[in-house]
Amino acid sequence: MTSTQFLEVAISISVQVALLVLAAEGIGRSVRGNDTRCRLWALCYVAILLVLGAGLLLPHPRLARPWAAVHAEIEVAVVSTEQFAGGVLLTVWLTGAAVSLAGMIVGTFRATRFLRTCTVLPPDRLPPGARDSAGAGRRGRPVRFLTSDRIAGPFCWHFHRPAVVLPDFTLQFDPAKLAAILRHELKHLDGGHPLQLFVQRLVEIVFWFHPLVWWASRRAALAREFACDDAAVDTPADVVNYLRCLLAIAEKGSAEGGRSPASLFFGRDDSLIALRARRLVALAETCCHRKTTPVLESAALVGLLAVAFLIGSLWLPVDALASPRARWSPWPRWTAGALHDLGIPVRDFEAYHTRVSLEELREACAAEEPRIITGSRHQSGPRDRH
Repeated sequence: MTSTQFLEVAISISVQVALLVLAAEGIGRSVRGNDTRCRLWALCYVAILLVLGAGLLLPHPRLARPWAAVHAEIEVAVVSTEQFAGGVLLTVWLTGAAVSLAGMIVGTFRATRFLRTCTVLPPDRLPPGARDSAGAGRRGRPVRFLTSDRIAGPFCWHFHRPAVVLPDFTLQFDPAKLAAILRHELKHLDGGHPLQLFVQRLVEIVFWFHPLVWWASRRAALAREFACDDAAVDTPADVVNYLRCLLAIAEKGSAEGGRSPASLFFGRDDSLIALRARRLVALAETCCHRKTTPVLESAALVGLLAVAFLIGSLWLPVDALASPRARWSPWPRWTAGALHDLGIPVRDFEAYHTRVSLEELREACAAEEPRIITGSRHQSGPRDRH
């Protein structure tokens, strides 16, 4: 992939990602129920990875070819700028992606190491009300209950085995409060939120520079926490107890700096807690949980997939060296090489036109300059005689 091609890929996929995020937010606002919104955001992140894979592995349509009629001299300047910008952008992106990936690996290593230091808390040691909420397991796998005095709030973890980690001070809560905490964390595990968060982190690594990706991460986090809050309360009295529990954990987290090795942290963000508290108050007043019917949920998910397919065909004609004689770009070299090995012939080169490289553009400019000078002399001759 040349630097001009990389620039076109980077710009086009960034625009596609922005449109996907806005589409997911728009569809999410039209549905009721935070479980559906969680699934929409999870599907949005999967669609982003699919769009990225399609952009790197498949040819794309060329709906517009604005460089066909551009003068060679202008095209030389454009291509030179694109080559420089593409090289700089590739270097900056690789640096940022490497730093982001290293951060995720270090964070995962620290979390798994922290789990080894926690004390196992058997379900029979939980208060009776909380013990009923814990259950025997989730999705066929038993949930480990751990406790530690090194964290300020509960969180769940599901890398290879599901676990719920509780701070020591939460064991002093009354059974109703502790049961609400466990229902919240078990809902994270039931909803597959750790896996959703992992896919989200992959997208954040690739698109670390994209502001709408980080905005989408906050929206997805809100949807997950709202869905788990809904699972933790059933009545207005539950909401009151849950709010007190949430505020107690927030105060403890503020006093101790909000220590937590995981991202699905019960009280990780003061602004997030404030939003959750206001929503819980409104929920207690209405005494109802909003849910989306299965038909509407399926329609929302299918609609987002359809939008993703349409967005994937949108490609900005940035590469000035792209051939104007083909309505599709060449197959990327790595995909074309694999297909050639399988005996499938595909076009992995630009369809021929008069200018296919920067050197040929410069040669075209050099060839045009004498003709322009000669033509200007012929035009000035009669004027000189007068």
